[in-house]
Amino acid sequence: DADSEDPGDADDTDSEDPGDAEDADSEDPGDADDADSEDPGDADDTDSEDPGDADDADDADDPWEPGDEVDEDEQDSDDSDSDGSSDQDDGGESEESNDEDSAEEEDSSEGDDSDGDSSDDDPVTRLLIPDDGWSVPAANVDPVGHSGLPGFDAPVIARWNVVPNQIINETNFDLGILAFHVNYIDRVEIAVDGGPAVILTETVFNPRTGVDEFVATLDSSLFPTAGHLAELRAVIYPRVAGQPTVLEPLPLMVNFSRPELWCAAWGSDSDGDGTRPNPFRQPSRALQFFQQQAGGTQAIGACDGLIVNLEPGEYDATAGTLPYPSTDKTWLTIRGEIGVDRSEVRFVAGGGVRTRYIQFSNVTFDQVGIPSRVLPGGEKQSIWIDDVHCFGNGPNDSLISISASAYKHSFVTSSYFSQIRNGPKAVDMVRGTLVEDIGEDAFTRAKMVVDCEARRVVPSPGAHSDVFQIFCNTDAGTSDNTLIYGLRAVDADSQLIFMADCAVIENIALVNIILLEPTEREPASPPNSQMRTGRISNVILQNVSLPNQVMFISCSAIDNFVIRSCLFYEFRITADSPVEGIIAEQNHFVSTLSHTSTTIGTQATQGSVAVEGGVIPVLGPSFFTDGDIDSFRPIPQSVISERVDEPTALNDATGIPRSWPAPLGGLAIAP
Repeated sequence: DADSEDPGDADDTDSEDPGDAEDADSEDPGDADDADSEDPGDADDTDSEDPGDADDADDADDPWEPGDEVDEDEQDSDDSDSDGSSDQDDGGESEESNDEDSAEEEDSSEGDDSDGDSSDDDPVTRLLIPDDGWSVPAANVDPVGHSGLPGFDAPVIARWNVVPNQIINETNFDLGILAFHVNYIDRVEIAVDGGPAVILTETVFNPRTGVDEFVATLDSSLFPTAGHLAELRAVIYPRVAGQPTVLEPLPLMVNFSRPELWCAAWGSDSDGDGTRPNPFRQPSRALQFFQQQAGGTQAIGACDGLIVNLEPGEYDATAGTLPYPSTDKTWLTIRGEIGVDRSEVRFVAGGGVRTRYIQFSNVTFDQVGIPSRVLPGGEKQSIWIDDVHCFGNGPNDSLISISASAYKHSFVTSSYFSQIRNGPKAVDMVRGTLVEDIGEDAFTRAKMVVDCEARRVVPSPGAHSDVFQIFCNTDAGTSDNTLIYGLRAVDADSQLIFMADCAVIENIALVNIILLEPTEREPASPPNSQMRTGRISNVILQNVSLPNQVMFISCSAIDNFVIRSCLFYEFRITADSPVEGIIAEQNHFVSTLSHTSTTIGTQATQGSVAVEGGVIPVLGPSFFTDGDIDSFRPIPQSVISERVDEPTALNDATGIPRSWPAPLGGLAIAP
């Protein structure tokens, strides 16, 4: 089993509305989160946003500290072959998202170092070797370069692409880190339990997560203790100049056995015993039974790692009866039985499971929101949604799918949200997930969006729709350390990017993105994508395609704002915005007809663009087939082809490998 787990705790006192206080986006009766105005894309929208973070730290002891140089010879240890199997894959793509990103291409740049050692795609050099633990807490490290160099004051933008506290029983678990910097990344150093650091200088494709990233391998057989909570630490260094980033330590549970119980539509809560031949009827009874057998309320962590399997049928997602199922270090999982399609296992009611770490997997929430419970004492729980379908009655349905205000930490992987007003809100991570047929926002204030797709985002009456949105709703607000990678939007009648009304928007990377309005829309007309704030600081737009919507910038201060290898229909910036603070290179601008439009930066080009569907015109809609990303894929003779030499994103936003030199934007040339 490779279930994953949330670093956060959680207490309970039923919170009936898991999404309140998050958005006040529109008059949506089920939202309290966004205060987006009805403005469909002008420069004054108001959304609300909860920045927040989600990493946990565990201590132990060991000599290695972030920043220590480690000889590569120390890393060459056992091979880490494995079948790679796991009950919970903490990754992968959404079944519905017709991702081409399932292509399991590896890093095209192999190569040897000067000593003849193999490069980062060699599993031997990526293998993490544990020691006896950490002796000191993780600490910051010194800057790279000196203050006179560009980007010196910019921190690396980085996050673990792993759900914390998950159970790792495999001998070949590839864990990833996504990292970006205005001066690019020099190296990533990762170590576990005080062991030697694995030094990574290149990204490779990680089949577990569906993206190319910095990848190290964890082998559970190298940990001698059963049920060990390992602690991983990482530091990421920029090239030439900048501030390295030390990630919050990542706890992972290794070598942990997982008891299992069963429930079925034909089971009995009075006569069942939880075995497959004699299942319970509801998961609430299974959890109560297991906690009682373990010793009742005094058995802290008794339900750590427990799996409750659900056979086909309808269920209630409520478990709040004493003794509550106690989790302390890892996830309790309620899942559709292996081999059963998630559409056959449906929650039709539910008030949540009163436990610290709860995971739902391979199930459907049928016109009910994903529930939350508060623990005794008021502590919020953490939740992990994996391979789940949540749907409502239509795009105007105010059903709250999942809203992070109800949880300490929240993670969404390989899931599907449809026929509701909003997709996941303000979660710590959403990956491999499809959101379609919604009436407002696809990914609001998520801290990390990886390999996700939005389709048919059409504003409900009175709604202000965005694909990705950050909104502070206060002059004092800031948005910090956000990473959007591999995002696709198709037929989205909305603002594609909306960041507004924060005092500072900082430390945000938007990389490898393709966002498309309906192709019959006039691209020069609202809605427009916007970054409207006080100060823009350390923001990266790289390999972004906005081929049929205007990008609008308005701010009072700019530093370390990098726009690189992008394709814009039109780029507008207000006259009082300090454009000299923008570092722009190798970008294309289709139209420059507006008086506020610009072809900012070096090696900029402009004009119509030849693509698979025909031509992206300077004036008027393209009228390509709606829903067809490939229509916007560049052809070899296009003005945007063969423009990018730096191999920073090996695969494009749809998972197709890039060949170098690569085109501008988020799409590679078709193979």
